[in-house]
Amino acid sequence: MAAAMLREFLGAGKGDVICFVGSGGKTSLMLMLARELTGYQVAITTTTRMAKDELPQWLDAVELGGSPARGKLETALGKGRFPVIVYSKTENGKIIGVSGETVDAMHKVTDIVLVEADGARGLPVKIPKPTEPVIPGSTTKVVVVYGFDGLDKPLDPETCYNLDGIVERVKGVRPGQVLDPPLLRRIFIEGGFIEASVGKRLFVVVNKSEMGEERAAGFARNLYHPAIDAVGISSAKADLARRIDNSNRKITGMILAAGESRRFGGSKLIATIRGKPVLEHVIECAASARLERLILVLGADGSELISRFGKNLPQGAVTVMNPDYKSGMSTSIRKGMESAKGSGAVMLFLGDMPFITATLTEKVISAYRASCAWACRPVCGKIPGHPVIIGRELFEELNNIAGDEGAKRVLGKAEDRTVLIETSPETQRDIDSETDLGKSGGALDGRH
Repeated sequence: MAAAMLREFLGAGKGDVICFVGSGGKTSLMLMLARELTGYQVAITTTTRMAKDELPQWLDAVELGGSPARGKLETALGKGRFPVIVYSKTENGKIIGVSGETVDAMHKVTDIVLVEADGARGLPVKIPKPTEPVIPGSTTKVVVVYGFDGLDKPLDPETCYNLDGIVERVKGVRPGQVLDPPLLRRIFIEGGFIEASVGKRLFVVVNKSEMGEERAAGFARNLYHPAIDAVGISSAKADLARRIDNSNRKITGMILAAGESRRFGGSKLIATIRGKPVLEHVIECAASARLERLILVLGADGSELISRFGKNLPQGAVTVMNPDYKSGMSTSIRKGMESAKGSGAVMLFLGDMPFITATLTEKVISAYRASCAWACRPVCGKIPGHPVIIGRELFEELNNIAGDEGAKRVLGKAEDRTVLIETSPETQRDIDSETDLGKSGGALDGRH
């Protein structure tokens, strides 16, 4: 019996109607999931057509013909034969599928319905035609499948279903162009599957990964988009399915506290809020056990800040002096990055944001680790916030920033590769002036 890897990846359970779309072995993947769903009443069907000889002998067939779907299904399921393949009729060696309305009716008399919702003639890559996919209203999850066997091959009729549609919809793409991870990402995002899945939970799978599991994982990592629940790799042949995420990455925390506090008129980091200095609040919220280490980047008033807060740093934390702090925040980030070598990601905290909570820190870490996103950040509505996590995919760009821009430009360019966490405006207040301090109920340090 198959391990429940694909079931766990999709979170499949009673009440689900799961549509498989795309290319690269949808039928075999759908049958793999059916084998994993022991103990459930599982009905398999299609809203297009499937080759009859692809169906295994362990499937019992229910041919609906002109009879009402519900009556036929209840009769078949009453005999305890699971899973079943449901279709309307056979024609020229193919089973002809059912309507979306019939799938909705099946949903009411079975535990789980698995639907092949488009066709691709077994090719690795496709985008939908105007008449597909046919996704019934009762659908809860959509699984977009691509074939790893298309990697490094030219875009031609031997690798692409609906090649004309790809050329038309994905700007600049031409026949013969080699399929690489960035190009597949464009085909996925611009091709129409996201729009077709609005209101459903969306998963993307790179199938046939038995051809090179780790390379397939790298291939899949490029497909992250905020509209996706999860990205994974699979192989029906190797009985494999796994989520691609950042769970094993080492994350280094970095507190940027080198500024001159010019608008404040002195060192705002030692001003007191809720009985503690501003910087101490930030250190506490950054002291997560799930961060590999913590770096405190100092510049102006560095010696005083070390003497005041050095003892409060978590075990293993280091302080780094930035002698070029007057040249802007970018110099502090680059200085901190020198001490973060070997990390899979960095988590940036601003030293003048004392209202960020440890809870928010943990939520950002959890969201980043659970995804294969290149970055993670909190937002208030559409307003970006902190702290942010930036993955190693963006380290080169992060090391090339200049002036006082911080990581804003880098994160802006990676917007559709960033997982967002909603937070309250309260956590995002900073202390730029004495007015901000007063509004926050804070007080100036006696030596300020």
